[in-house]
Amino acid sequence: MKINKSFVELCKGIVVDEIELNKIDVDWQLMCEMAYTEKILPLFIKRYHKIIPESILLDFGVKANNTNVKNNEIIETISYLQKKIDREMILGKGCSFSQYIYGDPLIRVCKDIDLFVHESDQLYICEKMESLGFREAHFINNKKWNRKSLLDFYSSDSEKAFVKEGYPYIEIKT
Repeated sequence: MKINKSFVELCKGIVVDEIELNKIDVDWQLMCEMAYTEKILPLFIKRYHKIIPESILLDFGVKANNTNVKNNEIIETISYLQKKIDREMILGKGCSFSQYIYGDPLIRVCKDIDLFVHESDQLYICEKMESLGFREAHFINNKKWNRKSLLDFYSSDSEKAFVKEGYPYIEIKT
């Protein structure tokens, strides 16, 4: 989907309150579709919910709510891991940026969790993740991928990825 000038102006309006909507040709259906494609739908709806036609708002509101549900699951997982792993971890990207920039950790689309840890704690944290039922993401049917595949999977030795059914993908980075 090609992003048009109206969408760019509406995105600017998210950041800057002064936007002259009467100077923009707004097809709200198309604008919401673009916001959904560009993964900013919750932020877009939060900003324009008073002027988006109700029929369109209802349709896209469900999609935005689904994003909030997924983000809540991520926040609950972060809280769970912080309680279970007694080490300092810094949350990266996603929810933390959303909290810092928009004051709301649920407003940005998040898919995974990036945790930055001290290099000296990485082994402990990886072992703790396994004790909590997570498994390294590069294991398939309990068989480790070959060395070349591992080099393709991880960008460096300083990161590990973990998965567990019902939880978001988690990356541990030093």
